Amino acid sequence: PSHDSVNVSHARIRGLEITNGFQGNLGNWGWKGSCGITLLDPKDLNGLPSNSSMNLKKDSISTLDQLLRQIGKPDRPQLLKYRNRTIIKASITQSWKNLSYTTFYRFNSLTTGIDQPLYLVVNGLESFMQKHNKGNHIADMTLAYSFYKKHEIQFTVHNIGNTEYLVVPGFIAEQRRFIVQYRLNF
Repeated sequence: PSHDSVNVSHARIRGLEITNGFQGNLGNWGWKGSCGITLLDPKDLNGLPSNSSMNLKKDSISTLDQLLRQIGKPDRPQLLKYRNRTIIKASITQSWKNLSYTTFYRFNSLTTGIDQPLYLVVNGLESFMQKHNKGNHIADMTLAYSFYKKHEIQFTVHNIGNTEYLVVPGFIAEQRRFIVQYRLNF
């Protein structure tokens, strides 16, 4: 059996996004921050054919199997594939004179709607998804020093906790990474 990828032609993604930010000084310290949450309800409105439009003589056994699994949920839309339903992001920067420290945080809920054949193709995907079934928490930090108004040196650590997570099913994100950067603004 082959598996063909098909774009969803009729979808509805309901959602709510709330963001907030602040900036100010407390003594000699500058503070800046932001946070936000995105909640999604991504649906494939094509879903399954209704019972009245179904011709059992012409439709495939797999469609019949899908219908039998949907008993009690007629015409219920399916979730869109490869979506995170909850995303949370936050950052805070503290600065003092020419020195600044920034912490970034993000949470991605568990990816939903993974194609079943992918579990057969990607070795260990099922056990990984079972082990990491609560989503992932990732933190980064940057320490920066500015000098002569146009120069800056930054030290950044991505994925501080060295968290193992998937960007998309089958693709493991980068491990902890250290970056030293020099910037000249002109």
